[in-house]
Amino acid sequence: GEFEVVAYNPPIQSGNLTPSDWNQIVQDLSEVYNKYDAFVILASHDTIPYTASALSFMMENLGKPIVFSDGDLTSALVSASQSRLPEVMVSSNGNLLRGCRTVANSDRSFWSPNYPDLDSKSGMPLPKEEFQPKLVNPNNKIAVVKVYPGMNAQDMVPYLNMEGLQGIVLELWGNGSAPTSPEFLKVISKLAEKGIVIVAISQYDQLGGTYE
Repeated sequence: GEFEVVAYNPPIQSGNLTPSDWNQIVQDLSEVYNKYDAFVILASHDTIPYTASALSFMMENLGKPIVFSDGDLTSALVSASQSRLPEVMVSSNGNLLRGCRTVANSDRSFWSPNYPDLDSKSGMPLPKEEFQPKLVNPNNKIAVVKVYPGMNAQDMVPYLNMEGLQGIVLELWGNGSAPTSPEFLKVISKLAEKGIVIVAISQYDQLGGTYE
């Protein structure tokens, strides 16, 4: 099929990637959304899981394939042109992975923990609502906190005083273990009382383990 190539000049540097860059990508895709049947985005290997995850939620009611690749343009173009899945996806070794479930490996490949490669059965159906892009607020402040055995409640206190903090992602260990001391839970309660959104994820979520 026919395709066109558009490049950012200067390129977006992976080390300086920000939510504002995600907004720019979403706005640019939205402007030409009705002009193309599918889209391929070339990006840095290390940042693809972040950008693909962000766009999975920002491109609301997506009705066309958006495929990320870290360099194999031919494979990505073939996958995008042959797929009819209305999702943000990542091209990996000829397969398509769900964008918000993709993890980057050190060997320059990707994998999708606890979710299979996408096909007509595992992919999302066409949405019934119209496509509606959503932008993120680049001023939102969200902290990611690694929780570990023996963590002291005092380690969480600085977040109580962090100006403008709106959310915390707690990376728990194992299948979702965390300190249950009264002191630790008291700090968590105070954070919640301040209106800070708290999301907990388990280590198994990230490593691909299975659990009940």
